[in-house]
Amino acid sequence: MRAPWVAGCVIGLLPFLVHAQLPSEGRVSARLNIEASSEPVPIDQMINGWESNARSSDFAFADGTASLTAEYQGWLLGAERRYYYLYEFTPDTVSWYEEVEQGSENSTDKNIDLDVSSFDARGVFAGYRFSGNGWSLTPSFTLYKLGHYQFGELSGRSSEGEGTNASAFLDYYFDEDKILAYEAEEGERFGYSLSVAGTRSFNDDWTASFELRDLWNRLEFFTASHRTGCINVGTVETSVCEQEGASVSGKDVLEDYITRIPVTVRGSLSYEPYRMHGDLIMHGPYRNLTLRKDWLVGSFVSGVSVSSANQLGVYLTGEWFRIRYAADDLRLNYVRDAQLEASLFYQW
Repeated sequence: MRAPWVAGCVIGLLPFLVHAQLPSEGRVSARLNIEASSEPVPIDQMINGWESNARSSDFAFADGTASLTAEYQGWLLGAERRYYYLYEFTPDTVSWYEEVEQGSENSTDKNIDLDVSSFDARGVFAGYRFSGNGWSLTPSFTLYKLGHYQFGELSGRSSEGEGTNASAFLDYYFDEDKILAYEAEEGERFGYSLSVAGTRSFNDDWTASFELRDLWNRLEFFTASHRTGCINVGTVETSVCEQEGASVSGKDVLEDYITRIPVTVRGSLSYEPYRMHGDLIMHGPYRNLTLRKDWLVGSFVSGVSVSSANQLGVYLTGEWFRIRYAADDLRLNYVRDAQLEASLFYQW
């Protein structure tokens, strides 16, 4: 199980995301950024319920942040709202869950494995941009107040036949049990995150930048709800539970819990003579490489992009705004991989 909660980081508008000159004195910016990937079904169905044939896959991921940042003479202060989830599973689990959702007969016995990490949080952050001749380095620290969360693991086996026949062992932390509709009284929960971003101009042609978000992070839950136990549904030939035949067995406790989430790695390389850019993002099992080409049109910069996640994208940057959208399907209800950034900024 990957049990994490809270993540954070500090970055308002990073140089490698907004290709504009850094302000000499001050800057205020607002930014919305979403990265989402749902391999088995479109993102809309991942949220609202599966309706169509699912693809064989092993994860779904989303990280969305809305932030407001003030910068002055290298200092950064800001606030953010963050939503995060990472689901990891086996192709067998996808096939079994699709059969459950559509009420179809289980075709074969299947192994069930699911790791869930999800949370929402409010945070405040501070950082400082160190800079020199052709380089900058910006460490920042975020303090989070955590909201809803689910971290856990489900492992077991389903049986061939009609109906839902499965036996699984459950081990997870939660603020509200979505499976058995139980809500416990809990203590406070906080998160801490250290992130680092930087840029390096090698010459007039080449510029590289990077971000290590949540490079170090710690998620603390005081008197968190923790459930372990076995669940048997329908008729199963081999139960994973110690008390075979019981519908639910295990224990519920309140205990302190500490965990973390994986670091997000972003990198960018730009070749200015042809206005070409390459961007890479990695988070857990998620990988996406994007190639971009832009043009100067009057006082605006416009461009198009393609990515390894089959995304086509467009973007437009002006003196006080930037907007970028990339997706693997023009129909919103069928999008499985998407990137969205919308930024407003004012500098003096």
